[in-house]
Amino acid sequence: MRTKKLYELVVTRRPTGLTLPDVAKQPISAPDQVAQIARELTQDRLQETFLVFHLNTANKVIGYEEIAKGQIDQVRVSPGDVFRAANCIGAKSIVIAHNHPSGDPRPSAADYELTKVLAATGRLMNLPVLDHVVVGEHGSHSMMASGGPGAAALAATVGLITVGMGALALLLRPKRQVA
Repeated sequence: MRTKKLYELVVTRRPTGLTLPDVAKQPISAPDQVAQIARELTQDRLQETFLVFHLNTANKVIGYEEIAKGQIDQVRVSPGDVFRAANCIGAKSIVIAHNHPSGDPRPSAADYELTKVLAATGRLMNLPVLDHVVVGEHGSHSMMASGGPGAAALAATVGLITVGMGALALLLRPKRQVA
């Protein structure tokens, strides 16, 4: 019996013209690091740009992707686009980020809803979303560190807790069996 190859997965590296800032070469331990990287990659953009950072078990960035460019006040993102490359390169977790060209880093209702969807998808794929950071000219907003609506979805995914000054303590909650 002869078999046919139905599809072939080919992962290639295409030059994007973007290089990772030096801060990305250290393990990610705080939202400010993500904000700094995202701000450098999206500075001077006039439309929202959505980024995904792929992390290894030591929380070092092993890759990143610019998933989508949107309009001045929105960007459309699908879970498949967010998780595809992370899964292919063997990432153990991801951090997502996007910019607000208006300069105001406060998340919109759509940002919170997207975070919930991506956190649930990450939970199903065993590829946790550690944080969603929104950057603007006037600062940044970490959904995990803020303790807002996005934090609950993220915390449920990976068992993260926030500590003091917005730093993240990356603690995986042990699985418990109910008797």
